[in-house]
Amino acid sequence: MTPSPEDRGPPDDPLIGQLLRGKWRVLQRLGAGSFGTVYKVRDEKGGWIEALKILGVDRLVGVDAENARKRFLREAQIMKNLGRDSPHIVGLSTYEEDLEAGLIYFLMEFVEGKSLADLVREEGPLPPERVLPLALQICDALTVAHEGPDPVVHRDLKLENLMLTRDRSGHEVVKVLDFGIAKIAEREADSRLTTVGTLGTPGYAAPEQLRAEPVDARTDLFAFGVILYSLLTGRDPWLGNPAGVPTTQIYELMLASDRGEARPMSETGVSVPPALEQVVMRLLRRDPDLRFQSARELKGALERILAGGGDVEASSLRVLTDPPGVEVEVRSGRRTLARGPTPQVVNGLAPGGYRVRVVDARFEPTEMSLSLGPGALEDVTVAVTPKKLGLAASLRRHTGRKMAGVVVLLALAGLAVVQPWGRALESEEALRLASKGAVRWVYLTAEGGLEGRLSVLGLVPAPFRVPVSPDSLGGLLRTLRNQGVQVFTWGAVAPLLAEAARAQRDLRYYGYPGQDVESYARRLLELDPLSPEGRSLLRKVAERMSWDAEDAQARGDPVGAQRLRERCRALVPEHPRCQP
Repeated sequence: MTPSPEDRGPPDDPLIGQLLRGKWRVLQRLGAGSFGTVYKVRDEKGGWIEALKILGVDRLVGVDAENARKRFLREAQIMKNLGRDSPHIVGLSTYEEDLEAGLIYFLMEFVEGKSLADLVREEGPLPPERVLPLALQICDALTVAHEGPDPVVHRDLKLENLMLTRDRSGHEVVKVLDFGIAKIAEREADSRLTTVGTLGTPGYAAPEQLRAEPVDARTDLFAFGVILYSLLTGRDPWLGNPAGVPTTQIYELMLASDRGEARPMSETGVSVPPALEQVVMRLLRRDPDLRFQSARELKGALERILAGGGDVEASSLRVLTDPPGVEVEVRSGRRTLARGPTPQVVNGLAPGGYRVRVVDARFEPTEMSLSLGPGALEDVTVAVTPKKLGLAASLRRHTGRKMAGVVVLLALAGLAVVQPWGRALESEEALRLASKGAVRWVYLTAEGGLEGRLSVLGLVPAPFRVPVSPDSLGGLLRTLRNQGVQVFTWGAVAPLLAEAARAQRDLRYYGYPGQDVESYARRLLELDPLSPEGRSLLRKVAERMSWDAEDAQARGDPVGAQRLRERCRALVPEHPRCQP
């Protein structure tokens, strides 16, 4: 732990040089936080170096003394457990109290190295091949913290709290420091202990944290996104300031991280692989539901990027099914690129078109097409339909001529009726067949049409397609759902989300019919009234309207402000900033 100049403390620090408890010689002040000061100490008997965190005398007087003591003790308990379970979390060795001397302290592992803040200040942007291994180590630490018996949310993850050292082999190792404001998830022993420091550090704190709303593991992942952005670009994602450099723009940082969008990495002048940029920008989503949902999930995405090697254009595809374990194959033209049970991951793919086929004998054969752009990191879910047993199974088990004749007749009837090589249906005919139970599922293609399979007496699955105009699509989907048909919309959702992301970057939240975030959100909700992506985008539009209403009010335009608040309430009736 190399102290920064501002953390070296006054030259007359009374503890420097002292021998505490007849054991530890205080050598140097390393830094100070909200609830204690950290010193470098030497065990006089053993000769080894440790870090000592001490709650000063001034912390033990006044009405908050007992609360501060409880918090300090709780930090020690957290570190004891986490340091034991992860090599990437600084562990605790000793906790002691000397109330007569006015001291409470614990000793922890001393990390010889520098913080990631110092690293990026000295070296600037780091190459992805160096950042990725460090990021995976941080994921391991957060997984232990978030998924342990007593899940812990750090709440103040930042460059300064990540120490870079080396192991005996010379490999870089990251250590997570300072669980001083950590929260034992859903089980805070004393709510008064959360009143100080709950907002974390401006620029790193997630929007829900700044609003004093409940926090969870995804709050730490937001801060992790800021860290990755800073390491890769050398800049903070909000104001574009040099990463790791102290700033006085506290309010501006809080406002930007709460309400703004992270600056595109391309504006920093640093080239970041598209797949890695996608991961970072997803971590920085204001809505926790749109971020990665766990450090474990994030680690999987980073490992896929690392597996792609040095090709910045390489894409990664993960095929999912419900239930998992369904045999699928991924093809490019006539080549089979991968085959196996889901989830099936294929790395190092070139941009272009691919097909995913269900080849599991337990399920109806299904195929879907998709296109991957440069550096894409895509998850696709393939709808699967179990094969029917009963008459068809009986026919396969018997070899008599009579049964064979029945099979032939039924097959011919199916061919005549449904044309299994791919029949085009009108909307009315598709609805009629759905009402009779001949259509169990359909999926929406990227072109806006519907595709699915018909079933004749449960024996002959036959593909069909339905061309649909944009004006009638919403009504058709609603009717199919009401008839019990499963409707899968992934083929059209991804392009809409991409367009919505571009509209956000261009600040086209509303007022550009057909090309703004509001329009894309409404189209998503038309495809699926329960779409979480659609609802989240509408909340963003409403939030933007509320800011513009405040601005209009400040400019002396109360009529315009009122109009915007009414539009905001029409999108999100309960929005707190848009109430009359």
